[in-house]
Amino acid sequence: MEFPRHLKQTDPAFNETFKIKNANEPLIQAFNQKPHSLAEIRALLTQITGKEIPASTEISIPFETDFGKNITIGKECFINKNAMFDDLGGISIGDRCLIGPNATLVTINHVRAVNKRWDLHLGAIHIESDVWLGANVTVLPGVTIGKGAIIGANSLVNKDIPPRTLAVGSPAKVIKQVEPDAD
Repeated sequence: MEFPRHLKQTDPAFNETFKIKNANEPLIQAFNQKPHSLAEIRALLTQITGKEIPASTEISIPFETDFGKNITIGKECFINKNAMFDDLGGISIGDRCLIGPNATLVTINHVRAVNKRWDLHLGAIHIESDVWLGANVTVLPGVTIGKGAIIGANSLVNKDIPPRTLAVGSPAKVIKQVEPDAD
């Protein structure tokens, strides 16, 4: 289900999000409550996201998502423990991406006005192929991380990161280029 970039509490789609969220919560709980084989993990995540999770992709538990239906994950990815995907605005992850433990991808922001705080601004996150997010990285709404980029541990990504660059800090800043075959 596609949602507009701005979702008001009075919009019919706002209530639809909670129906989908509530339907997915028992699946997420079952997913995280006990050990599963890699095949079982992919099958459960396919059910949660509504999209096939490639056999070459590995996702460690626990894994959290608040919505689930707006996540797309490429081939040969590894998502480490305690990842949190706040995906109402959409999250796409390219092929061969590495996502470190405790990574948080957030696609929702609230309106600043006190009387409209329940209204939402949505911004898709696009992680292109061959990206590596270090441990405890947070990516905010509307960000694209370019192909082959590396985001250092504990970084906060609040703007687009160009391809083949290393970015670190809070907010993340590009500090150097990454060679395609560098060690």
